[in-house]
Amino acid sequence: MSDNAKRIDTIDVFRIIAAIFVVGIHSKISDTMPTMARNFMDMVFSLAVPFFFITSGYFINTDKTYGGGKTILKKGVSASI
Repeated sequence: MSDNAKRIDTIDVFRIIAAIFVVGIHSKISDTMPTMARNFMDMVFSLAVPFFFITSGYFINTDKTYGGGKTILKKGVSASI
């Protein structure tokens, strides 16, 4: 992002949480838990990768050449439905 771009603090906080989840995926910490807890933690941890993918795609094109990130996100969501 350029220096004049605004940062969204809420997204940054969620990216930090998602980064911790990615560490949880790679460390296999859920393998030490009982089955139900392991399944739940694996489900929660697995949300981190799509979150990074979506937020990166949203902020990759913030200029108005292609309508900005919101337009690209809307087109991507509607194409996947």
